[in-house]
Amino acid sequence: MKYSELIELYKTGKLSEEEKKKVEDHIKRQNAISEYLFENDEMLDLEDNDILDNVEEKKQDDGEDVFLKSVRKSIRRTFIKYGIITGTIVIIITCFVIFALPKIEDKFYYNPGEKVGSSKDIDNNRLSLDMEVYSEMFLPEKYRDSATVVSNGNGKYDVVINQTSSYNGKYNHVAGTINKNKMVLYDANLLELPTGNAFNPSGKIVNDFYEGIGAAGRKKEDFAELKKLNKEEMYNAYFTLDKVMTYQEFLNWTRKNDSLPVWCALCVTNEHSGDEAKYMTLDRTIGFRYGGCSCGRSDFDKNKYPLLTQFSLVEEIDSKSEDYYSETDVKTHILSMLKFMKDESDFVKMVEGEEDLSSDINRLSEDIKKNGIHIYGFFTVDDKEELLRLSKLDGIDYVYTTPIE
Repeated sequence: MKYSELIELYKTGKLSEEEKKKVEDHIKRQNAISEYLFENDEMLDLEDNDILDNVEEKKQDDGEDVFLKSVRKSIRRTFIKYGIITGTIVIIITCFVIFALPKIEDKFYYNPGEKVGSSKDIDNNRLSLDMEVYSEMFLPEKYRDSATVVSNGNGKYDVVINQTSSYNGKYNHVAGTINKNKMVLYDANLLELPTGNAFNPSGKIVNDFYEGIGAAGRKKEDFAELKKLNKEEMYNAYFTLDKVMTYQEFLNWTRKNDSLPVWCALCVTNEHSGDEAKYMTLDRTIGFRYGGCSCGRSDFDKNKYPLLTQFSLVEEIDSKSEDYYSETDVKTHILSMLKFMKDESDFVKMVEGEEDLSSDINRLSEDIKKNGIHIYGFFTVDDKEELLRLSKLDGIDYVYTTPIE
C-alpha cells in the first residue's frame, strides 16, 4: 500500500489502532528529524523528505495539518538561517570592495605617498624624494624637495608639490592629481625644462647641437641684455664657461671669484674626438646643485644610494667640519642620483611621457666613473649688479637670464 493511501485511511479513521499508532509515531519521528537538522545547521532536503510526499493528508484533532505545519516550520527556519548567512556574505563583500580593494589596487600603480627610508621620526614620502632628485638633475630654476599626498584609493591621489625656499619671497605650491600613473598638475610650467640652448659653449670646446647660437642671441650680444634688467629684481642666470673645468678647477674658480653658484651643468668626454672638441653636451641638460638652500630630507636607502640628496651632502660636510663639498662626495652624490632616476622608471615615465632618459643617464654615469666630473656652465640667482659682475670675470663666455616666476 502506498503511503499516501495509508494517510487517507488515517484521515478517515479506517485504520486499526495498531496502524494508527504507527502513523503517529512516524509523524513524531519526522518532527524530531527536522528539529535535529535545524539545530545542527543542516539544510533540509525538501525534495527527498517524506513529509513533502505526504503533505496533503492527515489533520490533527484541532484541524491543523501536521505535515504542512512541520514543513512550514522547517522552511521558515532554513530561510532565516540562510538569510543571515547571505546577509553576512554581502556585508563582507561590500566591506572588501570599499576598504580592501582600493588598497590592493594601489599596489599595482605608482604610490606617491609610500614611506621611504627607515626613520620613525622623519616622514618622507616617495613623491617628495622623487621630485627632490629629479628637480635637482633637470630643473635648476624649479627645485622642489617636498610634496603632500592624500590617497583616494584605486591608484588615485591628490598631491601638492611644495616650494620650500624662495629667492624673491614668493612661493608657488602646485596642486594636482596622480591617477593610475598619470600625473596632472594645475600648473604645467612646474615641470618645464630650461631652454635647450640656455648654455652656449664654444664649438671648439664642447660639441653642442645649437652651434654657437644661444637663447639670448649670438655671443657678445648676450651681455647687452644684462643692462636691460631691473636693478630691483632677482633673476635666473645661466653662465657658460669659456673652457670645461673639472670639479676641483671649478671649486677653485668660485673661491677665487667669491661666487657661489646654485647649480652646475655637466658634459661628457668625447671618446672619439679626433679633430673635434674634447667634450660633448648630452641630449638633455643634466647637472647637480652646487649651493643654494635645501630643506629636503635625508631619510632614504643610504646603502643603495649614498649621499643621494643635497641635504645629505650638507650633513656630510658638517660632520667633517668642511666648508665645501669634496670631489669624492660630489661624485658619489651624482652617481647615486643617476642610479636612482634609472631605478624610478614609473616616476620618470609619468613626468617624461615617452621621453627616454636612459641613454643620457648611462652615458653620463659611465663617463663620471671613468673620467670624473666635467662642468661647462653654471646656474645662479642674483640681482642685476651681481650678474654684471659675474659676466665680467675671466672664464665667462656667455650668459642668459630669465625672470623669476
